[in-house]
Amino acid sequence: MSTTSCAPGTGVSWRVGHDEDRLVCYERSVVAELQQLFTDSLRQARLMHLREWQTRPVMVGRCDKVARLTTPL
Repeated sequence: MSTTSCAPGTGVSWRVGHDEDRLVCYERSVVAELQQLFTDSLRQARLMHLREWQTRPVMVGRCDKVARLTTPL
């Protein structure tokens, strides 16, 4: 869940509601671009049920793990 709000007297802030992601940005053009990226990503997302997640191909799971490990890089 994302939230968009105005920080008192400073401009615009945009936060992603996941524990690992926090961002406060006061540049309106950057906020607009981030909102667009989030909206585009959400449009491409699809609901996955637990059973489907648990039975996904082994290589997909491995790729997920590698992506998770390399994300901070």
